[in-house]
Amino acid sequence: MKKLIIILSLNLAVAVTAFAAPNPERNAYFGETHVHTSWSLDAFAIGNILTTPGDAYKYFKGEPIKHPLGYEVKIDTPLDWAGVTDHSEYAGVVNLANEPGSAVSKIPEAEPLILKSKTKEEMERVALYAINTLVAGPPVKALMSPQVAGTVWKRNVALADEANVPGKFTAFCSYEWTSMPNNMNLHRNIFFKDSAKVPPVPFSALDSVEPWELWSWMDTQRKAGNEVLAISHNANLSDGRMFPTEVDIKGRPVDAAWAAARDRNEKLT
Repeated sequence: MKKLIIILSLNLAVAVTAFAAPNPERNAYFGETHVHTSWSLDAFAIGNILTTPGDAYKYFKGEPIKHPLGYEVKIDTPLDWAGVTDHSEYAGVVNLANEPGSAVSKIPEAEPLILKSKTKEEMERVALYAINTLVAGPPVKALMSPQVAGTVWKRNVALADEANVPGKFTAFCSYEWTSMPNNMNLHRNIFFKDSAKVPPVPFSALDSVEPWELWSWMDTQRKAGNEVLAISHNANLSDGRMFPTEVDIKGRPVDAAWAAARDRNEKLT
């Protein structure tokens, strides 16, 4: 009987050891796929005129940063990876408009974005202009130029590269494509595998609000050597359009080609 117990104990020990052995290919890493800084119109409009993507990466890595309300904040457990997904539509234009001497601050169309003071009333004025004119109105070409959008995107890529620490913390080059046709949320967060060959400017909802056109652009990026992934989110606000079953928002059939395009580019939600 003792011999049988010993044999069973040995077998159990071997099984537990085998089960507990770490598999380096299947470790769990914790990160962030959706966060906005002052570079996003909505975040700036509700009072975040301070934090940048660089600050966000510091926070993710466990460093203390200044909260927009003035006090210090620090995450309890640093993350393994993260991507700052500021809205690509007019990203950073309010910041650049309020940056003395910047090219944007000299554009007539940016004048309403310049804060005369940091009072609540002035913040509300800029917020209402951003919402009513930039978001709800027709595209403002002057604020969409490569000189504007390209400058912000270049800074975004540089900050991600600066925050990236191989083997310790992965900072993804990323952004949010903010499609909202008829107030239906079709938003996607776009992640590049690396920043070696990222395009000069991101594809935004100002280019198209159609998911299939986003996927087509992503296919083009992949052919150029950029591995890229889209992650849809907040489908509860899409009025069912995030996951159509017969036709998409433009009446295109949800067929095998449509499904294949989505599967290539958008495996997560």
